[in-house]
Amino acid sequence: MFGNLVERLASLAERNNWAPRTAYVADGLRYSYGDVHEGAGRAAAALLGAGLTPGDRVLLALPDGIDFVWSFLGALRAGLVAIPVNTDLHVDELRKAEEIADPAGVICAPALASRFSAPVIDPDKLRAPGQAPYFTGGADAAGFGLFTSGTTGDPKLCFHTHADPETFEQATNSAFRLTEDDVCFSVSRMYFGFGLANSLFLPLSRGATTVLRSVRATAVVALGIIAEHRVSVFYGQPSFYAKMLETPEDSGRLASLRLAVCGGEVVPESQEAQFRTTLGSRFLNVFGTTEVGYALVANTPEAWRDRRVGKILPPYRLRVVDEDGAPVAAGEPGLLQVAGPTISLGVRKGGEPPRRLVDEWYATGDSATVDEDGFLTVHGRVDDIEIVGGTNVHPIEVEEFFLRHAAVREVAVCSVRRSVGNSTLRAYVVLVSGVSDHDQVTAELIAAVQESLTWYKVPEDVVIVPELPRNSNGKVKRSAVRKMAELDVGFQLVARHLDTTDRPAEFDLLGHSWHLLPEVFAPIHTASTELFSDWLPYPAGGSFLEIGCGAGVTAVLAALRGCARVAAVDISGQAAANTALNATRHGVGDRVSVHQGDLFGPLDRDDRFDVIFWNSNVIPTPEHFDYSHDIEHAIFDREYRAHRRYLAEGMQRLTPGGVLLLGFNSLGDRGWLDRIAAELGLDFTEYRGETRHSGHVAVTFQLLQAVMR
Repeated sequence: MFGNLVERLASLAERNNWAPRTAYVADGLRYSYGDVHEGAGRAAAALLGAGLTPGDRVLLALPDGIDFVWSFLGALRAGLVAIPVNTDLHVDELRKAEEIADPAGVICAPALASRFSAPVIDPDKLRAPGQAPYFTGGADAAGFGLFTSGTTGDPKLCFHTHADPETFEQATNSAFRLTEDDVCFSVSRMYFGFGLANSLFLPLSRGATTVLRSVRATAVVALGIIAEHRVSVFYGQPSFYAKMLETPEDSGRLASLRLAVCGGEVVPESQEAQFRTTLGSRFLNVFGTTEVGYALVANTPEAWRDRRVGKILPPYRLRVVDEDGAPVAAGEPGLLQVAGPTISLGVRKGGEPPRRLVDEWYATGDSATVDEDGFLTVHGRVDDIEIVGGTNVHPIEVEEFFLRHAAVREVAVCSVRRSVGNSTLRAYVVLVSGVSDHDQVTAELIAAVQESLTWYKVPEDVVIVPELPRNSNGKVKRSAVRKMAELDVGFQLVARHLDTTDRPAEFDLLGHSWHLLPEVFAPIHTASTELFSDWLPYPAGGSFLEIGCGAGVTAVLAALRGCARVAAVDISGQAAANTALNATRHGVGDRVSVHQGDLFGPLDRDDRFDVIFWNSNVIPTPEHFDYSHDIEHAIFDREYRAHRRYLAEGMQRLTPGGVLLLGFNSLGDRGWLDRIAAELGLDFTEYRGETRHSGHVAVTFQLLQAVMR
């Protein structure tokens, strides 16, 4: 056994005379096996020449392409630990990945260099002449790390050894049987364990050719690549297959495929039937986890069953157990556990020692069933289960019925807390292209599930969306789906603040009367303005700044309670006018300056304040969220970007000894806020807090002070 994975792959290429054969077609250019291993030697020499030493972790922020291949293999050849990361991540997520990996260096294009704090190595530098010997730290030495998908929280790092890829290849060979004649293409990218094995470990072990594309392929592009390169083995996720096979004429473009391997998430029953109709026994389900490193369960072209992932692949083992850990009978649902030689539990920091499980059962977190013949059915993640009417409901069971409708391409179901306090299901549906009658489809979907499912499994409503939130590996991000439902609370608040039915032109609060203009955040609809305005430490004779002043209650009270200089800022022109009106009403117009703009933008660069306060827009939204009305800026914050800016610039806007305060509540994501603060070198102390009820929902309000760590 070789102690270095790259040495083993190079030996296979030499022994089988693969050196002149094409290993990769990358963005139109061909690279032989000889090119691959020579390039890996150059990269290894350059990495060592840059000061990295065996055992160091190196982050690979590269798209799929020959530079990724050379950098990955070069790192392992030099004894480094390669950690691929998705270059399409938001800058904050890239920084989080770097924080977790804690690398000694980062390989990335110059355009990305500013996003990292570790020393950056340009991949072009790895092409310089030179060769490095194979570092032999032993087959059990860590060779690479994979980020978990982070569908339920922050990602972790699973470290795998130089020996693990040989196990992956040998285990799946009974299903895939790759040969020198195969041309492979994976839409799962190489920063993901599934894609890394598809495009690197497996084909380089079998002499196959792999097509790489630096830009993520769409369904149309993938169909073109399959036809152009006569791809014989294709790898993708269920949602990608659904897009590729959306029109009947597309099936003819898949004639060259010998295998269509599907992994990454559970395949819905109706979609599997569609895929089987087109692909027959060529369609193979597989199941694996980042902790295992690759697939450990698969169907084969000779032995497969509908609605089954397949059988366990030796040397791995599996069992299904009850909540007490006792094995259940065949056909009974339970919790999936697996065992095998490559299982590595995730760690939170790259510097922590790898956590390997040897001859121990690992709970995957999936609900599953095994039939009498050993075929596995995965029902979904245990933590995806929703509770409705006191009963557990697995979303996939409901989603299966929706996907039987010809107009539905994708669906995700989650529970939603309704205004009366109960929780029911909602379905977020993506329609196939060309479907325009949303109301008709919605009515048909609800009617279909009402006929087939128990009442508490029937969604109360259907929301048509352009796409479902997915993580960088293509899986539906259930936590983000639930966040979409949580946004409903925010939209209800927006509707309440815009409703003119019972909206007064004046209101009383904290011993004063106030003007209230249309379309301005109304303090009468939430306890936040009353509580925060009463709790704030107004600096008598000093200066006070309020961000997001709304109707102006807090800013005017600051002047009434003795502040010599008050500034009030709001992104809404109507809110700024409302604040000025109330300042005049209470005779403090000369001490309250009102500005329209975003956060600190309209203020003079040198303005400093003794106290700065913001009753923040606590509900975070996805990156693609579009604000449709000024009032939404008082409720929603896209990816907490405004919170990051407030904390970063706010600390710079304080006078010596000044205080930066944030009004927050439990409708927001405190964990996300704390992570942002930590990245900025800040902590929060709770100045004061109180829980109030809004209808049937208890909301905890907190006045937080940001302090330097």
